[in-house]
Amino acid sequence: MTFKVAVCDDDPVVRDTIGGYLARIESERGDRFLIQYYSNGEDCLNQLEPDTHVLFLDILMGSLSGIDVGTALRKRSSSVCIVFITSAVSYAVEGYRTRAFGFLEKPVAFETFAHELREALGHVVKQLGSVITMTKGFTTEQINTNDIIYLEVLGHHVRFVLRSGVREYTKPLKEIERQLNPAQFFKCHQSYVINLKYVVKIGLSEVLMANKQAVALSKHRKRELQEKFALYLGRPDIRP
Repeated sequence: MTFKVAVCDDDPVVRDTIGGYLARIESERGDRFLIQYYSNGEDCLNQLEPDTHVLFLDILMGSLSGIDVGTALRKRSSSVCIVFITSAVSYAVEGYRTRAFGFLEKPVAFETFAHELREALGHVVKQLGSVITMTKGFTTEQINTNDIIYLEVLGHHVRFVLRSGVREYTKPLKEIERQLNPAQFFKCHQSYVINLKYVVKIGLSEVLMANKQAVALSKHRKRELQEKFALYLGRPDIRP
C-alpha cells in the first residue's frame, strides 16, 4: 500500500535519519512511502498536502512550533495522523490537545520509530477502510467496509445495511466474510454479521446498533462478542 508521509523538523540530521528509517521499512515490509520534507512550521502548514496520512512533527521550531502547526491543522479539520518529535516530553499534554497519535523522543531510535509508524499506519488503514467488490446483475459495485453497519441473511440474499442506505446481493455470506477484517466484524448470529464500530449496546439476546436497529444475538456467541468488543475498544490501531 502507498502512504503519504510528511516530516517537519528544523534539524536536517533528524530529517535525514527519519528518511533513512522510512526507506529501510519500505524495503522490509513492501509498503511505499511518498515523503514530504519541511524545515519549518510555516512551510508545513502552507504546503502540506491535504491527503497526507502521517505527519512526524517537531515541537520546538522557530517562530511557529509544532503545537501551533498541529492546532492549525485541526482547525482545518485535517485528519492527518500526527506523531510529535521532541526532546522535551513535558509538551506531551499540549500535544494531546491537538489529538496527537503519539510521541517520539529525540534521539529517535529505529525500533521506537518503526513501532510508532506501524501503529500509526494501522490506524490510518482502519480510518480509510478496505473496499470489497460486489456484483449485482451486470453491475459491479465497490463498498467501503467502514460504511457497513451490519449484514443480514435473507434467504438466498445478503442485505447490506450501510450508513448510505440498504443494498442486497446474492453472494454467499461466507464469501463476503472472508473479505472483512475479523478484528472489526463479528458474526453474532447465523443470520447477522455486525461492524463493532457501530455497536451501541450488547443486550441479553440482541445488539443495539448505531442506526437504532436491534440485531439478533445468539446466546452461545454473547461472551465471545463481549470479549471481541472489549478488545476492539481497547486498541486504537483497529478502532477507526
